[in-house]
Amino acid sequence: MRATGVMRFVIFGAVGFGIGWAVAGFFNSGFIAITAPMFASGPGPRLEPPPWWISLMPYLSWFFAGACGGAALGLTLRSWKRTTALALAGFVGFGVGFFLLFVLAFLFGFPLVGVGMGAFGGILLGLALADWRGVVLLGLAGTVGFGVGGAIAAALGMTVLGIDWDQPPLLLVLYVLVQAMVGLIGGASLGAALGYMETRKLAAERSPDLRRV
Repeated sequence: MRATGVMRFVIFGAVGFGIGWAVAGFFNSGFIAITAPMFASGPGPRLEPPPWWISLMPYLSWFFAGACGGAALGLTLRSWKRTTALALAGFVGFGVGFFLLFVLAFLFGFPLVGVGMGAFGGILLGLALADWRGVVLLGLAGTVGFGVGGAIAAALGMTVLGIDWDQPPLLLVLYVLVQAMVGLIGGASLGAALGYMETRKLAAERSPDLRRV
């Protein structure tokens, strides 16, 4: 596999996670801004509380984001079985990772939610491939990629934990774009790691010497 093959992994990873993070960004900003006023209490009659699924959508959206990114990486492997496995790993890794780190952030002020999600999600993706090197490499790639993206988002005041929904529409759009950027960087990092792994695997199959490395 040549450099162009690795670039294919990078592009698929960036696009998959970029779309996933953009969708999650919308559900953590614009979706709340649209639905919250429908159930807000005011001087008039008291409104019914929002349905449970509306309250949970901002949190559940991270499960979709992880599945979207994992599926995109799986498509580069040209195997529906591995695509399904990576989509499920992304669903669990990034979705559960968000919930765990959200609790840590709430209880202890843990600031590195994006870093933790990247590490946890990358490790689960490696486990889905049944490759211990992949566990280490994808875990590191997720940590670095989502760490860098999360740091940029934090510098802009738009972390993965969301922003106040009562903001000007342009600011909410900017939040979605920033989260898409985080997904692009994190997904590209994971894609590069997976592409490197597949390159080594193909080279080992062609060269007996590399099989012993």
